[in-house]
Amino acid sequence: MWRETGGASVNDTAYGGSSLTHSLAGLTSGAIYRISIRSRNGEGYSAFSQYLELAASSLPAAPVAASLRKNVSLSAKTSIYLEWDKVPNQQVETSGYLLWMASNAEGSEDFVLIMNGTEQPERNEFSVLGLQSGERYRFKLQALNFNGASVNSSVYTYNACLPPSSLPAPYRLDSTTSSITVGWNEPLDDGGCPITGFALYRDQADEGVPLTEVNSANEAGLASVPTVR
Repeated sequence: MWRETGGASVNDTAYGGSSLTHSLAGLTSGAIYRISIRSRNGEGYSAFSQYLELAASSLPAAPVAASLRKNVSLSAKTSIYLEWDKVPNQQVETSGYLLWMASNAEGSEDFVLIMNGTEQPERNEFSVLGLQSGERYRFKLQALNFNGASVNSSVYTYNACLPPSSLPAPYRLDSTTSSITVGWNEPLDDGGCPITGFALYRDQADEGVPLTEVNSANEAGLASVPTVR
């Protein structure tokens, strides 16, 4: 097997001559090598193959856990704006990212490439457009360097919706000297996803900000009206 270094061909004589694999040793960390092969039979050697360029480097590390996140302020009911932490350079620079998506709404287990960030190392955000409001989508991320792609990150699932808004103030249903019963209505805007529950808060009777939670955040609908004591 020959490798090209600075224009010169070096014969790795440690290679046995018949195996289909070989590890090149003694290389310079981070250097890029052109690698070619020849085959032989009883009549002699073939011409050189086309060469392969590889760096003396590992593949990039996978994007770290909890790296891929949804920026709610830049998302909408039919779009998800994703951001991620950049992967530190290994022996060679991280050169970009691949972003993959699968749609649970379509019952698909197959991830499709939605962003090819090859040779865009500074790009660590992407807006996924044209989604179906209220549906859930799964994403995974890979980092790239000269030698190829990292293993996949963890899979992240995000909803194509926003938090609910325009929630009217609660209203009085009853009160005694030691309790207050209130009710409330659905928010005017569910954000694009079904409402799954409510959380009720009160202050400390000191005209402060209502921060003390007094019912379960999983309280669904209005069938059970909480009592503040």
